[in-house]
Amino acid sequence: MLIDIRDIKKSTAAKKKYCFDEDIDIYENGSLCPLISVEAEFTNAGKTIIVKGILRSEIEIQCCKCLEPFSCKIDASFREEFLPYSHQAISSKKMMSPEDLDIFFYENDTIDLKEICRQLCLVSIPLMPLCKENCKGLCGSCGENLNISECSCNN
Repeated sequence: MLIDIRDIKKSTAAKKKYCFDEDIDIYENGSLCPLISVEAEFTNAGKTIIVKGILRSEIEIQCCKCLEPFSCKIDASFREEFLPYSHQAISSKKMMSPEDLDIFFYENDTIDLKEICRQLCLVSIPLMPLCKENCKGLCGSCGENLNISECSCNN
């Protein structure tokens, strides 16, 4: 997800919109997530490039009650700031406020959104994902999926 920002850097307040779809390995284990769609606007804010956008995807996760896989929709917005990479900018990070530590860096007139999109997908997954609101889960004794059938273990 490398974005060339040479045109944007030419003048302050310059803006450019990008839309792209890409597969991404959100768990960093070699398994690609289904297509991630990103709509982003890049703005030259003088010293920084501001990127605002929306990420959409649908990933397969496991229900925390019945352990069945199901599709989870992701629809997340983001806003990030980028500074040009330089050793001076990195060393001055020691004197930045906590809010400033959220700034990302770019090199060679290119911004890479891959890591931001990966992290955004991960934090968008529910902590206790349910396949459906009224999921009955598994029987605590025999392990039968109670959404599919009643168990015969008398519990």
